[in-house]
Amino acid sequence: MGDQSQVPNLFRTHTYKGVVWPNIMLDSSIDAMATFDVRQDDVWVVTYPKSGTHWMMEIAGLVLAEGCPEKIDRSLFSASICMIDVSQRLPSTRSEEELEPPDMTPFLTQVERAPSPRLIWSHLSLALLPPNLLQRAKVLYLARNPKDVVTSMYNFYTKTPILKGVPFEAVFDQFIKEEILWENWADHVNGFWEKREEENLLFCTYEDMKKDPTEWVRRIAEHLGRPLTEDALQRVVDHSSFAGMRTTYTNVEKNSPFTAPTFGKSQPERVPFLSTGEVGRWKNRFTVAQNEMFDEWYQKRFKGSSIRFSFE
Repeated sequence: MGDQSQVPNLFRTHTYKGVVWPNIMLDSSIDAMATFDVRQDDVWVVTYPKSGTHWMMEIAGLVLAEGCPEKIDRSLFSASICMIDVSQRLPSTRSEEELEPPDMTPFLTQVERAPSPRLIWSHLSLALLPPNLLQRAKVLYLARNPKDVVTSMYNFYTKTPILKGVPFEAVFDQFIKEEILWENWADHVNGFWEKREEENLLFCTYEDMKKDPTEWVRRIAEHLGRPLTEDALQRVVDHSSFAGMRTTYTNVEKNSPFTAPTFGKSQPERVPFLSTGEVGRWKNRFTVAQNEMFDEWYQKRFKGSSIRFSFE
């Protein structure tokens, strides 16, 4: 991931269980998933990175709050269950890290202590999540077309000072060779697709939700056992739009500057998790040759599968 000699240890990577993870992911927390106490009123949002995590979290949070963003408990929004607590200011240089070391307390600790109902998010694959997850909790899985995933991943790097030197070609190659940071996308998506008929799982695609957000908010609310009035439904749709989330997170940042994703420009200690959210942005980045290579990989990986993605 670029020249890591100048990257603080927190942002470097390590390999565990055959997967390359960023160091904000804790092996101990991944192991803890095997015996994690899943509550029956838990709501889990599971995604592959750069697939709309914060969008789905906002929708789920709004559904639970009947469309009122000021009523959302955002205490579990700042990090994935297996990360350190990333609501703190993270160092951008080695000297900063030495002067002010980050607190490596597992975010899992906060999740375990949180009151019900908990809204939890994770980037882990189904194989690494609690074995009884689909039997006990309500799960929302959001998948995004892989061309936009790899493009969004690269765009994320360009806005992150410690990763901005990574070229697109490297990210592209690692993705289709399935050597990318985090678990590989195809296995992650397929694992949940194969379980799509489970009663507690709602499998959603980013592109379908963009096309008809009202219908999908309705489905999500019904899946969570929280049907909405038409007024509340419209509030959720409005506040979870790009413009609505911009307003909400601007207000959140005034009170707690490290608990909300940024839009656009990032402060030195912040990372802009939210971008434009457009479908088909890969067209601005892929060359013709890369598109052909990607299509060949995708067709091999999903031969015989019934899953379908919209790429534009």
